[in-house]
Amino acid sequence: MHRVLAMGQSSCYLRGMVPCSWRAALTMALVILGGAAPAPGHPQFTLSVVNRYSRLALMPRGQVRLTYTIMVGDIPAFNLRRGADRDGDGRLSEAEGAALARQLLGEARAGLRLEANGQPVALHFAEPTIGLAGDAVAPAALSVDTSASVRVASGQVQELRYEDRVGLAPAGEIEILVEPGPGIELIESCQGAPRPEQPQRITTFRFYGPPSSSLSDRSITVRFLERAPPSLVPHRLLLLAGAGLMGLLALAGLGWRRYRRMKGQLVGIRCEPGFLHFLPWRRYRRMKG
Repeated sequence: MHRVLAMGQSSCYLRGMVPCSWRAALTMALVILGGAAPAPGHPQFTLSVVNRYSRLALMPRGQVRLTYTIMVGDIPAFNLRRGADRDGDGRLSEAEGAALARQLLGEARAGLRLEANGQPVALHFAEPTIGLAGDAVAPAALSVDTSASVRVASGQVQELRYEDRVGLAPAGEIEILVEPGPGIELIESCQGAPRPEQPQRITTFRFYGPPSSSLSDRSITVRFLERAPPSLVPHRLLLLAGAGLMGLLALAGLGWRRYRRMKGQLVGIRCEPGFLHFLPWRRYRRMKG
């Protein structure tokens, strides 16, 4: 193999073959080895496989929300559509689509595992929704979306272990996202068992195809802590003190204006037996004079 650099591009020559880019050579090598090039890191359809996407959202007050999406490519979706068309009219009714979504969720639920602090957690998924690119029984992709929420203790370090071993074939891309919410400190997020001495904080995990064996470990471990929000008492005290000071200043201003107004009108006081007179300022000055 010889490497040639020309016009800023990296190329390679395989003996007896035409020039190709390094990216294309890598793709061919993966195909020869029985694999396929991984898809980009965002949910998408692939023509001949079933992609699966999980998102673990770590939320305040001990809430963990798992969002799960199944994206079936055109070829496997054709067989699923034919099997779901119970009345054989060539179209999927709303009821048939809902039944297909529940069927796929049932198969997925059997392969999903979630543990919290070493204890298995039951996943109670919401009613799945199905996305169809048309209701015809044809080679057209489809998707299924659902979610489940679980609760863990707050105020202390929590450890979650999650694994997707769903048996929907043919398996394509499997992606797991970890998203810490507000006030959540991600202590460790790694594949397999935790390593506190060298913690990793990976938030995107990608696998492709079925596991190589029953012993392969595709689980992820997440350790996190919910930080207590800062106390608001000092801020409230400052606000109250500021409001009190503003109120005193306002009262002082009103008192000063009233004093200036009375100085020009009713300032002098004349006392007689049984009477109390308020005199205008000018009359008071004449009396004093």
